[in-house]
Amino acid sequence: MIHDDTYEQPLKVTIAWTDPPKVINDASLNNDLDLKVTLDGVDYLPIQEGGGSGVDTINTFEHITISNPTPSTNVEIEISCSQLLDGF
Repeated sequence: MIHDDTYEQPLKVTIAWTDPPKVINDASLNNDLDLKVTLDGVDYLPIQEGGGSGVDTINTFEHITISNPTPSTNVEIEISCSQLLDGF
């Protein structure tokens, strides 16, 4: 990552995907992707409804904002899958 010391903007990482519908009253996902950003060894997870952060198992949109990342920081962006529908 190239970071200009005079340009102090937040780091924003977002993933979004479509998920085939399931049966009524089942909020779980067919394809459950998870986002994690690691900055100099510190893990950041998406913001959850109601506050806090953690692994999201019900939404097809995950977003992480790091307000003031340090210049020249090592950044890792990881997208993992805890569940994937067969055929995808």
